[in-house]
Amino acid sequence: NLLSLRDRMGLSDVIAFNPPQLPWGRPSLYLRDMYNAFDVYLTTTITEGFGLPVVEARACGTPVVVNGCSSVSELAVGPGGYAADYLADMWVNTCTKVYIPDVKGIIAQLEAAHRDWEERRLDARSIRASVERFALDEVYDEYWRPLLVDVPPRINYEDAGAALGPK
Repeated sequence: NLLSLRDRMGLSDVIAFNPPQLPWGRPSLYLRDMYNAFDVYLTTTITEGFGLPVVEARACGTPVVVNGCSSVSELAVGPGGYAADYLADMWVNTCTKVYIPDVKGIIAQLEAAHRDWEERRLDARSIRASVERFALDEVYDEYWRPLLVDVPPRINYEDAGAALGPK
C-alpha cells in the first residue's frame, strides 16, 4: 500500500497521489491547482492507453517523469518530459502487454528533472507548448477531419438492402 508506506516513511508532506476521481463539489479548477502544486508529475504505469494525466500535467507547465512504455513515452517528448527505459515487457494475457519499470532509471529521470528546474532550463510556458498539439481543435483538424471526408453523409439502408437482392 503506497499510501501507508509514504506515511511510515514520513513523506506525506512531499509525496501526493492523485485522487481516483475529482471529489464531488470541488470546483473544476481543482485538477489544475493540483497539477500546479507539483514540482514534478511521476507515473510509473506498467500499461497505458492515451495517458491523459501526463498531458494534463504538462498543460499546466508541470514536468513529467514516466515509465518509458506505450503512449506515455511519446507524451513525454519535449521540454519537461522525462521517460525512463523499462526493464522488461511481457504479455499478461492475449491482448495486454505490460512494461516493468526500471526504478534506477526513474530515479535518474527525477534527478534530471530536478537539475533542469534548478538550473532554469525549464519553464512552464515551454512545457505547456509541447502539448498544444493535443488541443481538441488540433486533433480534430489533423486526424478526424481528413478521415470524415471519406465517410458518406448518410447511408440509405433501404437502397443498401435492395442492392443485396431479394431475401
